[in-house]
Amino acid sequence: MPTMLTTHSQGRKGGGNMGRPSKKAQIEAKYGKPIREVLTDLYSQGNIRTVAAELEVDNATVLHWLRDTGIQTHSPHGPTRVMPPDSSQLQSIIDNFILAKQVEGKTSDTISFYRNLLYRFLWWLNHEGISATLKELTSNTIRKFLYYVQTEKVRFGGLCPASRRPAKQATIDAYWRALQSLCKWLVVEGVIKDEKDNPILRVQRPRQPNVIIPDIPKEDLIAIIKELSTGKYTDTRNKAFLLILLDTGIRLSECLGLTLDKIDISEGILKVFGKGQKERKVRISEFTKTALIDYMNCRPQCDGALWLKEDGEPLKDIDYLFRRLKAKYPHIEKLSPHVFRHTFAIDYLRAGGEPYTLQMLGGWANLNMPRKYAAALKQEDALKLHEKASPVEFLLGNNGKNDSKT
Repeated sequence: MPTMLTTHSQGRKGGGNMGRPSKKAQIEAKYGKPIREVLTDLYSQGNIRTVAAELEVDNATVLHWLRDTGIQTHSPHGPTRVMPPDSSQLQSIIDNFILAKQVEGKTSDTISFYRNLLYRFLWWLNHEGISATLKELTSNTIRKFLYYVQTEKVRFGGLCPASRRPAKQATIDAYWRALQSLCKWLVVEGVIKDEKDNPILRVQRPRQPNVIIPDIPKEDLIAIIKELSTGKYTDTRNKAFLLILLDTGIRLSECLGLTLDKIDISEGILKVFGKGQKERKVRISEFTKTALIDYMNCRPQCDGALWLKEDGEPLKDIDYLFRRLKAKYPHIEKLSPHVFRHTFAIDYLRAGGEPYTLQMLGGWANLNMPRKYAAALKQEDALKLHEKASPVEFLLGNNGKNDSKT
């Protein structure tokens, strides 16, 4: 007899759930599959946290369900996966590749990037009935996989929200880069004997559109900060969090990873640990310093992580705040933590900064992104100049009024 699954809401005093379907039953009804199949599909594409977010339960409930349904979990130090039974050779190769990257000292975000994307490649091989062996890791197989990501409206079983939306070019490029890194490693390891046999060499990298980088309008930033000036604990914390993002341009993961020992309040200097295992210093303004001090004064007194929930537990993400902001400010294009980074870069250059120092402050490995921001600013300047130099304005407006009489 299969073990019954329970949620944290069951068994509460007073029987508040009597007559209501269990969370498990609701999930099975939503997806039209037994709970084990739903968990298996979701887990093969993510980790405990992503499954919990998709099913709208907490991490502990997901872990309990996985164990209760007999789904094996791997090391607690990284994302876990449930893989198709016939994927043993390539899965073993990918696991060894990920282990090599961990030994190299790659960040947890980079490790998750490789693991998530390469395991979805394994999922696709199984879905297409292609043997998950090194022999099948060919240029043509890689092209077919990228075409699947590019064109399929519902990918990887459709259980994750992102897999039910059209894939962006950046997403397709991410899969190409993950496979490129794997193939390059196979050559270094001697698994692929000759560089010319590297299958990714014959697969052209997906072209990325050169789009205008959005920033957040000043009036909207003022409104957001004003909205968070209520004095409530979460608002005080979130206000300081957003001001640091805006004032320094640090990445979301860098901001979430701030610890008390990396903050010099008196000098307004923060030490952040970023991509490539590199530490750098950033500066905050007096306004941001004041907001941070306000938060520190009401923050639970404990060492370690800077950002804490009301119960004193470390804050792991701030997704709910951006969902709330997106709902209230739908006109702001792509409102996300990364757009705060864009806004910082544009405003820094607008105020007289230049790409080289922007690269150092933002922690970019090269000047490519700072130069893109500089190009965006030049385009903005060109549009303003056009207001004065418009040929039609000159012809038909005040500048050409005398000629228009003829």
